[in-house]
Amino acid sequence: MLALYVVVLVRWRGAPLRVVPHRISIPSALTAGLAVIVAALTLWIVPAPRAAESLQKAEAPIPPDVSLGEPKQAPSENFLASRTPEELYPTAQFERPRFRVRKSLLYGMYAGGYTVAWKTGTRHGIQNDFRVMRLESAYGYDLIAHVYATQQIGLIFTSANRWAGLSEDQARRAGVWWGAFGIMTFMEILNGFMPGVRFDPLDIPANFIGAWSADGGLDLAERHPQFQRFSLQFGYQSWTHAFDTNGKRNLSENLWHDYPNGRFGLGYDIGPLARRWITVFVTYEISSMNIATLQNRFGMGVELPVFTWASPVIGRIPGGKGFLSVYDWVDDRVLMPMFYIQLFHADTGAWSQRTPFAE
Repeated sequence: MLALYVVVLVRWRGAPLRVVPHRISIPSALTAGLAVIVAALTLWIVPAPRAAESLQKAEAPIPPDVSLGEPKQAPSENFLASRTPEELYPTAQFERPRFRVRKSLLYGMYAGGYTVAWKTGTRHGIQNDFRVMRLESAYGYDLIAHVYATQQIGLIFTSANRWAGLSEDQARRAGVWWGAFGIMTFMEILNGFMPGVRFDPLDIPANFIGAWSADGGLDLAERHPQFQRFSLQFGYQSWTHAFDTNGKRNLSENLWHDYPNGRFGLGYDIGPLARRWITVFVTYEISSMNIATLQNRFGMGVELPVFTWASPVIGRIPGGKGFLSVYDWVDDRVLMPMFYIQLFHADTGAWSQRTPFAE
């Protein structure tokens, strides 16, 4: 349904539409076949847990005190002396020494983030930078990149705040808004005062959407579990090219600034929440930074969660649960190489002929 909406939107804008099916390579076909075999064997050997068992845990009732006899005496001084302050005052907040050290490291992390934003936002004379080559037609890709970057930075800062001892609510609010949104917006405002760069007013709403998805979006998903099926992920059209600098550019430019090699996907998980069967993606990418050859591309792809299918077996192996935790963290953010297959894309042409810095 979402793919149909994209096609209708493109046709409504009057851009030409050309559907290009993707050829599935032999390694991808072998991977897909092996994944299906692993999934079939896993589902046959270890059935998926039922939702009632995985989402609801019955608590044993506490038996009432029906003992008859002498009334209980007040606790002695020795009893009180053997209790920790946390046990005597469970609602009070006690900061342990290790959390003081962690908070010091956390403050350094925030300072480092704003320092990087300052350095990035105050660059002079970047005529050869990718920002100058960016076209009006590539703004859609750049805005999605802002949403994704702010979301992921917010999640990283939230985890760091939680590690430093903050409560869940404090960790999320501070990490998302003082961390990710503050850093990204600070950098954008600085760009408006630098020669050769201009302030882009659309980047601020994109940063806000990314920050909200890491804060209010998680609250929404907790109240309505069906929203947990959606995810915004990033990958490369060619992973080999992404890490091949060939002596021309550094690795950072290859990974973050090579727009034509990037791909964003809005995913939807199909199957039980406890163990999904497959993830379907609506993708967006661009073909070039040159206005003469630029094509906006919408497409569809699928990702095969092989390790998720085999998680009941892998979890029994020593170190398997740790591996699955790392895999799930990466898989929720990245279009996994080997396991992701692009089915087709539709070229829609350039939406505008205006260069970005033509005032």
